Amino acid sequence: MLFFGTNLRFCMANKLGINVKMFIFFMLLQQGAFSQAIPADSMFSLIKQYNAYGAGADWASIDKQFHQSLISAQTSDDTIQSLIHVFATLDDVHTTFQINGKTYGFYHGVTAEESAQLQPLMQRQREESGKIFTTKLPGDIAYIRIPTLNIWGDDIHAYTKTIQDSLLNILDKNTIGCIVDLRLNGGGNMYPMLAGLYPLLGNNTVMHITNPDSTVATTWFLKKGNLYGENIYGDKVPVTNVDYTSKENYDNLKVMVLIGPVTMSSGQATAVAFYKRKNTLFIGEPSATGYATAKNYYPLPNNCFMNMSSGFISDREGELYPQVVNPQLWVIHGDNFDKLSEDLKVQMSTWRLTDK
Repeated sequence: MLFFGTNLRFCMANKLGINVKMFIFFMLLQQGAFSQAIPADSMFSLIKQYNAYGAGADWASIDKQFHQSLISAQTSDDTIQSLIHVFATLDDVHTTFQINGKTYGFYHGVTAEESAQLQPLMQRQREESGKIFTTKLPGDIAYIRIPTLNIWGDDIHAYTKTIQDSLLNILDKNTIGCIVDLRLNGGGNMYPMLAGLYPLLGNNTVMHITNPDSTVATTWFLKKGNLYGENIYGDKVPVTNVDYTSKENYDNLKVMVLIGPVTMSSGQATAVAFYKRKNTLFIGEPSATGYATAKNYYPLPNNCFMNMSSGFISDREGELYPQVVNPQLWVIHGDNFDKLSEDLKVQMSTWRLTDK
């Protein structure tokens, strides 16, 4: 029907003496035939080769569906939906791609009840972004809240130092334990989070990034206050640069890690860094589902790029957390960030730290 309509309008243009080449150009533009300005084939090739959820996928079926939808695409939006459908098929909610300044991805829907719980948390998460909060709780308990940290460049080192200093200011020889609150941590840059928590994590391997085939791609470890990545070739690269001078050692101190439904991405990675650490307990609710992946950045032609899930997070002993990070002690709801003494998860943490 579209082909017939195009031919009819072509004949009319010819009769009216309109420049046919220009007419064809504008018709194609109108109908979205230039949607391939979006490098969809290149993006699909990258997804097929590097996506973390690609192992075991039915690529014959995915490939067929994708190219059929691409052929029938009438607009750029159709092309974008073809790509989103691929991520939906893979159940990949963490990958995003950007085209002309707009960000796209696949996301799970939520029920009205879930939305009612999540919206206040997400609003508070946005408000707290970049703000490190510490306090001393009754009973010589230290409390630190690590929020979303969308920071890059020299800010990585500055925030690492800020977190370390803030933590050391509330830790002393009388401290019986520390609460590390990641409930409002929606991700960002994990480097200052992990290095900043060095006083509690110490000189240890803290996590791994694992390829879809279960081989280790990168080992992350802490040494003298800085975070290092070690690849499969044994190259060790520091990603933070701070001068850590404290002689105090708190890597055996009791730690309660608080997580919840908007703990995601780098927040989940930071949580996993505490798994298998001695004297550590996870309290709260399950983290967000599907965001516990490492992502790689792929620049593409025509003002496009893709930030794609490319590996899974595993703890210091190699246990994988491909979808969700779960608490060991569940405490549902009851969050009160303004009055911690009335926060159910903080109350439980305090009880566990002071219980003899």
